[in-house]
Amino acid sequence: MNYVKFYKETQIETASPIKLVVILYDIIISSINEAMVHLENKKYDLLNKEISRAQDGIIELIASLDFEKGGDIAKNLYSIYLHCSKRLFEGNIEKNKSMFVEVLNILTKLREAWDQIANMNISTNQNSQNEHKSVDIKG
Repeated sequence: MNYVKFYKETQIETASPIKLVVILYDIIISSINEAMVHLENKKYDLLNKEISRAQDGIIELIASLDFEKGGDIAKNLYSIYLHCSKRLFEGNIEKNKSMFVEVLNILTKLREAWDQIANMNISTNQNSQNEHKSVDIKG
């Protein structure tokens, strides 16, 4: 049995919705990094595969946006995601690493922000659970 695969599957199955967004960012970022390695090695078929994988991840991020609840934030993220997808496409066509780096920088910053939100969410949930577990022993 592949324990790494099992661990990753368990991590995804037990993750909160916010943590799933962070995991998706990790997958996209990893794909872009792999694509840049393939670009340097002139392995264009593998480059195309990784860019396609990254763009699929961006499509998932777009699909997860809730424009009613998210308001301007969702609209702004939508614009950012479209820009990133476009730059990945252009970078792939032109074999231009700087376009991949641009997207990588944007998505890394967004990933860090989502990770902070996920960690705040965990902390808040733990605090509220601790409050509910207290026992009043006064008569």
